[in-house]
Amino acid sequence: MIRFFSLFLVVMIQPLAASMIISGVMDGPLSRGTPKVIELYVQQDVADLSRFGLGCANNGGGSDGQEYTFPDSHAVQGQFIYVASESTYFADFFGFAPDYVHSVANINGDDAIELYEDSTVVDVFGDVELDGTGEPWEYRDGWAYRAECGESGTFILEDWTFSQVDIWGDAAHNSDAEIPFPLASFEETVAIVLSSLEAVMLQDKIQVRWRTDQETSCAGFNVLRSSNREGPFHRLNETLIPAVGGGNSGERYLYDDYVLPQSAFFYQIERIDLEGGKEVWGPVQAEPIQDIDSHLLPLDDQRIKVAPNPFNSSTVVELELEHPGRIQLTIYNRLGREVKQLYRGFLYPGKHAFSWDGCDAWGTPVPSGMYICCVKAKERRALIQKVALVR
Repeated sequence: MIRFFSLFLVVMIQPLAASMIISGVMDGPLSRGTPKVIELYVQQDVADLSRFGLGCANNGGGSDGQEYTFPDSHAVQGQFIYVASESTYFADFFGFAPDYVHSVANINGDDAIELYEDSTVVDVFGDVELDGTGEPWEYRDGWAYRAECGESGTFILEDWTFSQVDIWGDAAHNSDAEIPFPLASFEETVAIVLSSLEAVMLQDKIQVRWRTDQETSCAGFNVLRSSNREGPFHRLNETLIPAVGGGNSGERYLYDDYVLPQSAFFYQIERIDLEGGKEVWGPVQAEPIQDIDSHLLPLDDQRIKVAPNPFNSSTVVELELEHPGRIQLTIYNRLGREVKQLYRGFLYPGKHAFSWDGCDAWGTPVPSGMYICCVKAKERRALIQKVALVR
């Protein structure tokens, strides 16, 4: 019997040019309008945060330039960063501490915000030359949150959603608000490119199979192999495997690796775009299988809940099963890469709870962001629940 190792929902992100963007701003209900918050979203890994900074244009007085520079640290794709004017009221309202505290976040609902990279403005909220009072982008005693990625360095009103002004009432915590600030909920515009990736161990070869749903600006693919999950990976195909799908259509691909399947191998697919850019998917592993697929539960026999959601330190995934059978419960990041397998095996009917501590399979804490809780079921279908981690 053959085991299929599937990589569920791998996506190609199409970000703005900047590595970070402003994803939300807030003028709070507590003492002196706290918490005052600037939320940033990391679109691409940042090795040196000190290249970035913030500026606040108060009351339409024009740009004051870069007023805050981040410390020499790093950030990873999918991470949310919170800058607040103080920490006490922020922690009281949200239940966790801000990442950075600086007076640059001492904003009122009529102030514009600039994000800098290497001393150049790469993103902006509001109009730095205009007092926001009475303007469509005013967020006094409320918030504004990004819904779409627009042109880098440009404020586009339609890319944002707004709570309206004076919406807090008597809320002492974000969860008490009638319209709470949507913490860590920004999602990049994505084009689903790879819907499955698996490596199948056959008698005289390992067959790598992948299927795309879209192939926008795709030139082709390379198949990479390693005897170690961490690499290094080496290309197997001598020439680029050409993409044959279209912009809104996909295709199925097979690659036969004629190697004696006597030990485990790991495979990646390298996507090459028309401009030479690269995106790597995987790794997936090929190895012998035990009798599992025949006992996987049907999709309709499963119910899934994740609470708390969002969470800070740990969350619990609860499954309710009507029939006995085998399940695979895995956490993926938003790129479809496996973070940690929480459970794989047989379960009896009833409720079952599995805790996730926000760490990967090696025990390393993962960054803030949106993750995918995936329950694999019969016929390799899956049940999905998104969960937001806020550090």
